[in-house]
Amino acid sequence: MNSPSENIKEQTTRQSLSDDLLAVQIETERGNQDAQFHLGCCLLNGDGVDKNEIDAFNCFARLALQNYTLAQVALAECYHTGIGRPKNERKVFLWHKRAARRGDRVGQFNLSLNYEYGRGTEQDIKECLFWLEQAANNGHANAQYNWGYRHLMGEDVLRDIALGIEWLEKAAAKGHQGAKDDLKELQRAAQSPISCITIAPSCESTCGLRTGDTYSPSPLKLSPTGNSALFFIRRRPRMPACPTRRTSNVRQTPNCFDPHS
Repeated sequence: MNSPSENIKEQTTRQSLSDDLLAVQIETERGNQDAQFHLGCCLLNGDGVDKNEIDAFNCFARLALQNYTLAQVALAECYHTGIGRPKNERKVFLWHKRAARRGDRVGQFNLSLNYEYGRGTEQDIKECLFWLEQAANNGHANAQYNWGYRHLMGEDVLRDIALGIEWLEKAAAKGHQGAKDDLKELQRAAQSPISCITIAPSCESTCGLRTGDTYSPSPLKLSPTGNSALFFIRRRPRMPACPTRRTSNVRQTPNCFDPHS
């Protein structure tokens, strides 16, 4: 079977390649890892070449074995979604772990999810919190939002409203829409505090909220109005369904996986 580079060469006889893709081809043949990763993205998305998920997978796999962390995260995504290989949650976990240990913040965030939900490994909240904090400290917006949310609500950590808001502000500064919305909600709630209540199924249709939506009291003042109570509502999932994929709230890379959301 031809290599991905050979496949590109064959296509030059029947299609005009862009200057950028030609440059990628040259750099790939020179062993440039960034170019090889870009080639894998092109093959995955059919960007300038025929789409070939198996060749894309092989590109990522070769680079992952060379400890190229973006490829390790991409390879985990391939195993998560069944791109080029059958789905395999254990391998998803293992490749996230390798990337996380090498300091990749997406790998760290995804590894925290693996531990939180027991995907590909045993559930371990202590490990989840460790890697979530690592990702947040490394600037991963979703991790910053989740880390802040945990401190606001006291989920598996000591409740610390000020610290929670600090992390939400960091996530919001990176463009995280959920963090922006929650900070606005906190400001509104500080002006009109309400009692703590968890929505039950029986009142879902009448109150306009979903089952499980929770209002929780906290002691922080966000405004100089004299309010002594602050209330926070959780209305959205903290975790994205597919955390390594691009979202509208984060910087994107060339038609591939978002490496550092």
